[in-house]
Amino acid sequence: MSTFNTSPSPLHQGNTITLRRTVSTDAAFLFQKAYQNLEFMHRFRLNDTPQSVKEVRKRLERQWQSSPEQSGYLEMLIIHKKLGPIGLTVLADYYPLHCRAEYLIGLFDEQHRQAGYGIETTLLVMDLAFNRYNLHKLDAYTYGYNDAGQKNLLGGGFVDEGLRREHLYSKAEKRFIDLRAFGMTLNDFRSNQLLGRLSHRLVGYDVTQAGEKPVAAIYSNKLARSKGYKLLSSAISVALSLSAPVYAANYDVTAADDDGTGNTVNSLSWAILQANTNPGRDTITLKTDINVRRVMKRLIDSDVTLQSDGTVRTISGGNSYRPLFIKSGRVNIKNLNLNNGLAKGGDSGYGGGGAGLGGALFVYSGTVNIDSVKFSDNTAQGGSSSNAPGGGGGGMYGNADAGEGGGGLFGASNNSTNGDCGYAGPVGNPYGGFGGNRFNGGNGGFAGGGCSYNKSSNGEDGGNGGFGGGGGSGKGYRSFGGAGGFGGGGGKDYYGYGGHGGFGGGGGHCNWGGPNGGFGGGSGAGSRSGGGGAGFGGAIFAKSGTVILNRVTFTDNTARGAGDGEGRGGALFICTPSEGRSECNAVVNDCGNNTFTNNSADDGENDVFGTLTDIGSCSSNLVGLSDFQIDGNTLSWSTTIELDNAGFNVWRRLPGGLWEQLNKMLIPAVGEGSTYTFTDYSAVSGQNYEYRLEDIDMSGSITFHYLAGTAPVISLTSRRMEWC
Repeated sequence: MSTFNTSPSPLHQGNTITLRRTVSTDAAFLFQKAYQNLEFMHRFRLNDTPQSVKEVRKRLERQWQSSPEQSGYLEMLIIHKKLGPIGLTVLADYYPLHCRAEYLIGLFDEQHRQAGYGIETTLLVMDLAFNRYNLHKLDAYTYGYNDAGQKNLLGGGFVDEGLRREHLYSKAEKRFIDLRAFGMTLNDFRSNQLLGRLSHRLVGYDVTQAGEKPVAAIYSNKLARSKGYKLLSSAISVALSLSAPVYAANYDVTAADDDGTGNTVNSLSWAILQANTNPGRDTITLKTDINVRRVMKRLIDSDVTLQSDGTVRTISGGNSYRPLFIKSGRVNIKNLNLNNGLAKGGDSGYGGGGAGLGGALFVYSGTVNIDSVKFSDNTAQGGSSSNAPGGGGGGMYGNADAGEGGGGLFGASNNSTNGDCGYAGPVGNPYGGFGGNRFNGGNGGFAGGGCSYNKSSNGEDGGNGGFGGGGGSGKGYRSFGGAGGFGGGGGKDYYGYGGHGGFGGGGGHCNWGGPNGGFGGGSGAGSRSGGGGAGFGGAIFAKSGTVILNRVTFTDNTARGAGDGEGRGGALFICTPSEGRSECNAVVNDCGNNTFTNNSADDGENDVFGTLTDIGSCSSNLVGLSDFQIDGNTLSWSTTIELDNAGFNVWRRLPGGLWEQLNKMLIPAVGEGSTYTFTDYSAVSGQNYEYRLEDIDMSGSITFHYLAGTAPVISLTSRRMEWC
């Protein structure tokens, strides 16, 4: 089953209504439901007529280029828990000096305007405006013909402040329109008993009483008790990114056996497939232990959290298959056991063996946070040569076959006889040994073995293996066996030159002297077969991207090579450009609380091949800064890591004084690799200040950052401005 929740996280919510900030992927929906709805716009905002979805999207993107505090504009989608999005509400024309903003509300459909949804929405916005954003007054305006809107404002406690005659011109009607003004001050709000009674029923507490229940309570009780003043952190910015959708989903996994295809409802592979096709950050919750019975063909390729329910669950590869492969995304793996996984490189007859990479987990790319996970009894095993028919190279999983095709990531090659090396998968699938022509064996794609043409004549070279794939064998006098891809063995040749093995893979056989494999790879000389594949990363192989290890245990994991191929990194293999050329660029961060016990590798690095980057202790939120600078009165900083980050606050103090938060609204998270700026308009010319940054995660946890561990002190020269 799947349950849906709003995403990005809400600014506020009542019994039936949720408010969240609009994002760029709302453009098509808003263009249809709002901007092309002339009846709605006639009441909501005259003369606002974008002509395309693209124009609306650009408008929404511009709203995110500066904070609402800076732009003076905060637009929110009104979402009913059963009906979905039903309208828009806005805080506009924010004046910091006067602590005032304009309130707008519009419901798309007539039937929703009479159902009380506008009242609940108004109460939520008032709670935000007066209790969270510290405004002193809300203005509201209706067009002179909107009698229903005027009645609703008066019933909601706004005071009629007069008629502005023929104040606006309507382009659609070609006439001037009256505008009626309404206002509500903080004192009006605090003393309105009707609003107090209504909010008890519709929101759950009396919004007119300051501090009765912090708005942040909708996120966590802990936050409500101790960090209620930070609602806006969740409010403005928990947007996952500009591409965040309206909905995200949770997928419950209840099927214990998984064939890896995604065809069985409520299996792990099915949940991965659903998350990949549903935009946004999703959650996969295991409610049973999982046994992977066949090769896992569904790769994680989206923003997703994979977690256990109340009981720590286990995903087992049954000593035959790798459980997880992450292609891309911001991925959290929490409170799980991953055991008995096997990453076995494909075998070949005369070509090179494929590489076995990452017994439990292969990280192709993305940002992967691994928290409270135990890896045990997993194995990375290189593929052999001479153990299978044919001359193609073994893939990262599949064997070569009698038709000279190279194996792929998911299976053996097809039995090709026409010189076009194939792969047992759908046409266009990027994971496997496609290629081949009339004269030379084709190169393998990613994870695919190189091919060997199946006719013997002079000068026919074997194809090179892709990343993790073995090289194909050559045919004929003075031909060359294909080189193995990263970790793959080189192909042999009957009469010419053997192919080089990839990094750590065995070199191919050659009658004229066998070349060595890659780093530490053996020679194929004297053998009638290609080189053996390497086994790297008994538990995890990280090819590129960023991996964060927090409270992770590695026990009894193994890396084994085949033949002259190597086994390295018994628990973890970190691939960098020095080994994998431009194909590798992995960073693995160590939170300092991970353990390694009884792991082994054939040729060295029983625990870790590569360098773990020590980042000290990790909170549930992880934000890494690459820069923090101050130019005049403008602060700027960049991020290398942002995991579950809601956004930032900027704090300032006089040297040795008390810290104060400068921004009234959280500076929203954009994503790792982003640069942020904040201008301190309240700084006094010539005064020295110290600054620090605070990041807040989705659950309200906070972390402070300083420049090089010390708050920077700087003299500013800007003019002073007032804030609410």
